[in-house]
Amino acid sequence: MIPSMIYLIVLITSSVTAETPDTSSNSVKIFHTNNMNSQFEPTMYENRSIGGLGRIARYIRTRKDKEWILLIDSGDFFGGSDWFKLTKGKISGEMWNDGLDDILRIKTFGEKELEYGMEYFLNYFRSEYYAWTVCANCKSEGIAKDFFSPFKYLRELGITGIVCQRKDFIQNILNFTNPIPALLAVVDEMRKTNKIRIVIVISHCGYEMDKKLATDMRGVDIVVGGHSGEFLYTNPPSEVIVDQQPAGPYPTEIMGPNKRLIRIVTASNNAKYLGSFLFTHTSIVEKWNGNPILMSDEIEEDRKWEYRM
Repeated sequence: MIPSMIYLIVLITSSVTAETPDTSSNSVKIFHTNNMNSQFEPTMYENRSIGGLGRIARYIRTRKDKEWILLIDSGDFFGGSDWFKLTKGKISGEMWNDGLDDILRIKTFGEKELEYGMEYFLNYFRSEYYAWTVCANCKSEGIAKDFFSPFKYLRELGITGIVCQRKDFIQNILNFTNPIPALLAVVDEMRKTNKIRIVIVISHCGYEMDKKLATDMRGVDIVVGGHSGEFLYTNPPSEVIVDQQPAGPYPTEIMGPNKRLIRIVTASNNAKYLGSFLFTHTSIVEKWNGNPILMSDEIEEDRKWEYRM
């Protein structure tokens, strides 16, 4: 299955009740999704309306005024929906701009953003003009290189991305190298040249591959994964969507090089869940709490999105 988009929101705050965001806190809250597949509208599961980007946008916006937010996407927001086919990917970025136009976003590539050709690729990245794109192991000499960089800094966070796909895309304009050597070079550069305490990798490799790669991820703290669409959860949830039994704990913990613990998260697919976790840090992750949130029919859809649809 081709990976999907992970949208991840990093919120830095000392108190969720504060009226003004506290950007000096060492507490970081992250929301994330993956394997979106252009599922803009809710889907019926067992006679219930579940998911949809309108609900995700609404949930995020209710917290916008109280918390500082960064939205991160790890690939495959594209998909086979009618909206995607009709607009050749352009509406994918525009819908996020409409719903979250005042929120800074960061993402990496997914195969679905690339496999439909240059027109679709440019439509998406040009339309989602508020977003950064990061990829440590992506190389390009053509126009595509203008749309991404190896990493970004966010205060004491270093954020990069990897794509575990060996096939070249878009008429050889974009291709990918071995992810681990490229990732280690980027992590070393971030840690040497800036006061980076925590490194987050937005991975488009899949849950099982992330677990394998983590044993070589020197200097990495958190992997926000996509591509395979597993549902992770710690402690059985009160309600689990059909065919969504947890594939592992949230987070899945792997001991990386130099005995640095790496935490891996992912949150199902098709906009059914919004991954959510809060951690505090010094030079390492100190405390952690979170689980994916079901985008159930108890959450109202964003009216701006409903009107646009």
